[in-house]
Amino acid sequence: MIAETLTIIKRNNNCELPGLIHPIKIFNALKVKNHLHRYNQQDPMNRIFSSSLIVLLIFLFLTGCSKDDETEPETPREPETEIPAFEKASSLSIQGNSTSDVWGFSQAGKEYAVVGDMSAENFNFSIVEVTDPSSPVIVSTTSYPAFDMKVWQNYLYVVNGRHDETGENPGMIYNIQDPANPVAVGAFPSTHNIFIDSQGYLYLSGGHHMIDNEVQEFGITIYDLNNNPTESQLVWSSTLSPSHDMAVIGDRMYDFHGEMGTFIYDVSNPSAPVLLSTLATDKGYDHSGWPTEDGNYLFITNEFAASSQFGFTTLGGPDIAIWDISDLSSPLKVGEIHDNSSRVHNLYIVDDLAYVSYYSAGLKVFDVVDPENPVLLYEFDTNGSIGAGSEDGFNGAFGVYPFSSAGNIYVSDINSDLFIFKSDG
Repeated sequence: MIAETLTIIKRNNNCELPGLIHPIKIFNALKVKNHLHRYNQQDPMNRIFSSSLIVLLIFLFLTGCSKDDETEPETPREPETEIPAFEKASSLSIQGNSTSDVWGFSQAGKEYAVVGDMSAENFNFSIVEVTDPSSPVIVSTTSYPAFDMKVWQNYLYVVNGRHDETGENPGMIYNIQDPANPVAVGAFPSTHNIFIDSQGYLYLSGGHHMIDNEVQEFGITIYDLNNNPTESQLVWSSTLSPSHDMAVIGDRMYDFHGEMGTFIYDVSNPSAPVLLSTLATDKGYDHSGWPTEDGNYLFITNEFAASSQFGFTTLGGPDIAIWDISDLSSPLKVGEIHDNSSRVHNLYIVDDLAYVSYYSAGLKVFDVVDPENPVLLYEFDTNGSIGAGSEDGFNGAFGVYPFSSAGNIYVSDINSDLFIFKSDG
């Protein structure tokens, strides 16, 4: 009886006007009264209980029910209303047969993607206008090695991806104020990967370079682009061996250092980074990664989770390791993502969504609103290749760029070139 009555109250009383006698409340009270009348007819001894209950109900209806938001648990978001839906908008063939990374930029109200190609006979990069994601157009193709690339202001920075470069193909700087006509305006040491932070500092993952006729090794180096973007100024160089990749968000640099693990630095002063924490890798190769929006979690990709090449001694582990770094003095691995059918490459997080270029598995998008329990929302196989063992898994989706101001996502596929996805979010 009590459960049935309270169900009626819960179902019919909207509790939106506490303290007022609302017409709907009066209607609901009559329904409860009728319910109690039927209950009293079943057993006269119930009348005493019913009278007390009626007094309590009248009090509740007149004062309203409590809906203090501060005491209610958070309601999980509903995917059908809050999580964007994704779909392929188009794809485009890029000159060459070994597409590398992809990046993006906006200029004069138009959206562009930069796509590299590293096929032996055809080193180049193409700039593609993607303002209309369903109808991309290549506006220029430049013959120069572009394994990785980033944009700062009106300048494009490209590198050939080699850690053993001796100076033949240095990193190049192009003025892209006119995307249809990139103009080479400067150079810097080439490397495997680069990053440019929001303050105008260029980060190189390190490598080997010919300096004064002698090959010298260096780790991560930082260059200042603020005084002159075409003449980078060296401000710091690491004493460690070359890194693989890095990401700089706010004052933190995340150094993904292969078998050595991941190092987190304070780079509020880029001339003097301070080591804050070290994340040890038991198995695998810390390839790249990205923190959650609040900076409390770090997702790290392990490119060689299932590799039979390169002679690494710590093979294995998950494709993606999830670390709680809210306490940098005691980082804790709290989750993982793994796909036995493919190996993983790069990952970025925007809001509560993680975008992953997952080689032969294509593009994958995960909901990471609960970082320790990611949920796969969307996947698209960009070239149909299957298996981490096929050519040792180095085929399929190589790069992903989810930062377009228009909300588009660009994916570069080694074999199938450029894919453009859009969302309704």
